[in-house]
Amino acid sequence: MKILIAPDAFKGSLSAPEVVQIIQDALSDFSNTIQSFAFPLADGGEGFVDCLKKDSSSIMDVKTSDPLGRPITAQYILNEDTAIIEMASASGLPLLREEEFNPCLSSTYGTGVMIRQAIAKGIRKFIIGIGGSATNDAGTGLLQALGFEFFDVQGNILGTGGQILSRIHRVGEQNVLPELNNCHFQIACDVQNPFFGPEGAAFIYAPQKGANAQMVEQLDQGLRNFAHVIARHNGKEIQKIAGAGAGGGISGGLWALLNGKLKPGFDIICEAKNIDRLLPEIDLIITGEGKLDRQSLEGKVLNGLYQRALPYQIPIIAFAGKVEADILSDLKIKKIRAYEISLEGQSLAEAMAPKQAMINLRNAVLEWIGQYGE
Repeated sequence: MKILIAPDAFKGSLSAPEVVQIIQDALSDFSNTIQSFAFPLADGGEGFVDCLKKDSSSIMDVKTSDPLGRPITAQYILNEDTAIIEMASASGLPLLREEEFNPCLSSTYGTGVMIRQAIAKGIRKFIIGIGGSATNDAGTGLLQALGFEFFDVQGNILGTGGQILSRIHRVGEQNVLPELNNCHFQIACDVQNPFFGPEGAAFIYAPQKGANAQMVEQLDQGLRNFAHVIARHNGKEIQKIAGAGAGGGISGGLWALLNGKLKPGFDIICEAKNIDRLLPEIDLIITGEGKLDRQSLEGKVLNGLYQRALPYQIPIIAFAGKVEADILSDLKIKKIRAYEISLEGQSLAEAMAPKQAMINLRNAVLEWIGQYGE
């Protein structure tokens, strides 16, 4: 039997490679006749860079700044002539204390510094994973690090953070790095949210980054204004681009001013690892993530695997810490069998503790494979 093991991370508990190892160990303990193939996956968020790392990858350290402008050291990797950068490494929510969450103040500038350093090293191809950000600045901070300037109606240069979006009147490109003309940006974008509006960056994602209702309204108005300024600046209409609201609007900003190409992070990883070559031989796919919910069936790893497995009629088993009840009927229609690994009576904190999550996952896999073998 040939099994493809292709999970996402169990965020806050286990990395995707750790999940793969636990499943592989459980399978090998049950039977030595199973041939497994390890493909840890990610969308454009946490673990994206790790999934693209190769033995030949170079790890680059960069002195940059966190979302609030404090000095930090962040890393990206080089795969041959391509820099792969996780936005969360310099502009991520985990870099802040909860009381510091404020998308009006937080900026993507630190991620821009990483890109600038790579450009100085001669790199012209970039893949940017935009998940896990602490920001809602439409990528203006990143763009400022590359030489773009944003002016208010009086002609003053504006600072950073989501708070500037509603005040932007003009975009200045006089000091933009000339090398950008030869750079290519691929943006790992796994959601379809528009730039602004009820389903846009501010309303859907800013609250989890610390925005209250008043701030959400302010940020959404700022995104509307920025889109209007861009349309006047170069004729591009950000709101028409599906996924422009991802990463606090960074995908829209990079599409508009860096000609960034939006592509699902899952697809980027699958193509890099050439996962499609294996599928005709695979009997079963095992995947998983921390929580299976509506997003899992729309733009995440589970949906991506389902779409790729469908032509070959490969069954899918999914393990998760939590399976939301409102997707059970959809899972049944798609013939995806899902299993919660958390034990009854366990608190969320207990279930998410890495050691306990390892035990829960291993036991769930052993219980499943025992039933499957029967």
